[in-house]
Amino acid sequence: VEARKSGLVAVEKLVELFEKPDLTEQREAIIRRALKVKKQVVEQDEHETGLRKILNFGHTIGHGIESYYHLQQVYHGEAVAVGMMKMIEDPQLRQRLRPIYQRLHLKEDLDYDRQKVYEYITRDKKADGSTLTVVTLKQVGQAQLQEIPIEKIRAYL
Repeated sequence: VEARKSGLVAVEKLVELFEKPDLTEQREAIIRRALKVKKQVVEQDEHETGLRKILNFGHTIGHGIESYYHLQQVYHGEAVAVGMMKMIEDPQLRQRLRPIYQRLHLKEDLDYDRQKVYEYITRDKKADGSTLTVVTLKQVGQAQLQEIPIEKIRAYL
């Protein structure tokens, strides 16, 4: 999931590797490219003051879901996968990702209490008083940081 996130926020070719018929054969290339993306982003923004925040894609909602499940029953990757799908703005991109989710045995959504997850999110380190910085995705490689009123995260849940 983290490798797929790297592709979505930065590199079309990495997303394409997930679409190839045999993921096992692509594993090494996927890992190598994902690490390269992360390295490049971190080197450009060592102190997470801007660009590096795109690596939080899917994590705001994902961490809320993990907290809801008390870090049990749901893996980090599963929760982040749900969070990513909710932050993708383009319905066609979500549709493109569905077969990848199915092949990776990931769900697009999970059963959780939206209000309780919202409460966990409001306590997240990315929440700053009445605002929250979220990462949305228009298209592959088009991650955007948006500072939103914290209440608006409910619409994504």
